Amino acid sequence: MSPRRRKPTGSTDPLRVVLEQLLAEREMTAHALSVEVREQTGWGSSIGISKIMRGELVPGPEGLRHIAAVLGVEPEVFAEYRLGVAREALDWREVGLGQALTNLGELDVEPAPDGAELAGRIKRAERALESALRELQSRRERKTP
Repeated sequence: MSPRRRKPTGSTDPLRVVLEQLLAEREMTAHALSVEVREQTGWGSSIGISKIMRGELVPGPEGLRHIAAVLGVEPEVFAEYRLGVAREALDWREVGLGQALTNLGELDVEPAPDGAELAGRIKRAERALESALRELQSRRERKTP
């Protein structure tokens, strides 16, 4: 009987942090996880799980699906899984150039700002913060007898 799957919450924490939380909730050790994953799926090893727990290794989507199945969660709970799936969908060698470009077009991605644009954003944020601080100081002075 497999454990009931939890609805994915889409963590943004690193894999090792999410695994530590999931293992603690289940009162399970990393070694026990590695044994269960190996027995249930034939994937992985205790050394691999140990490296994952130390942040030295991040398995691909397939490995994360196996780990998630044993823990009773959807693999989407792992940020690395979501990124890995996206990476695969954009890999033209895997899906073909046309499909990769179609997948890219479906993403709502803004290009990263260049240095000048980023500096401008920072400067505007600094000015807004300075203005808010001046306003706060002015309010305090009006309240002080």
